[in-house]
Amino acid sequence: MEDTVFPGDASLDDAFDGWYRLIAQAARRPGRVLETGELYRGAHWLRARGIAARWPGIELWAMSAGLGLRHHTDPAVAYEATFHAMPFAPATVWGSLTARPPLAGRCASLAELMQRCPDDRFVIAGSPVYISAAEQDILAGVSALHDAATQLIIVTSQGYRGPLQPFLKRSRADMMATLKSNMTCLNIACAGALIDAMMQADARQAATI
Repeated sequence: MEDTVFPGDASLDDAFDGWYRLIAQAARRPGRVLETGELYRGAHWLRARGIAARWPGIELWAMSAGLGLRHHTDPAVAYEATFHAMPFAPATVWGSLTARPPLAGRCASLAELMQRCPDDRFVIAGSPVYISAAEQDILAGVSALHDAATQLIIVTSQGYRGPLQPFLKRSRADMMATLKSNMTCLNIACAGALIDAMMQADARQAATI
């Protein structure tokens, strides 16, 4: 990972050209390519994996500031990049990553995923910076959903302000004790509670049929 660091001292075009070269070089090295689900080790990702493990049929995706949208089985390489530390607008970076993904994967963007799966429900959890980065991508896919008001939930904290607000469930610090979470994992813990409630409601409804 130490040599796969997003360039921060170049123009946007030069930074991306350099970044794609770094990712391609890393992907050619023996043992460097692994599944996205195995790349992340933090508590946030472990929570996400736990949610998917509880409910068969859930598809787990990651919003990566270095690799773009990744299904948990997509190929990945270790890297160092975060929207919080980049000198470029996060939305511009996300737009470039989804327009030309550094590595091949199942789906390049959230808009494309919604267009492919118009009947599915989407729960997107992230910090305000990450939600803002993907804002236009999400908005581009909303119209493909048959009933976006019931199919799309975005979990983020109080800092987000933007056109996705009709779909928001905001996390708050006073939820930490109930969700057994710290601030780092609060958004994904809140998303997990919402998913648990939805899946339990589905099970109850199925039992009455």
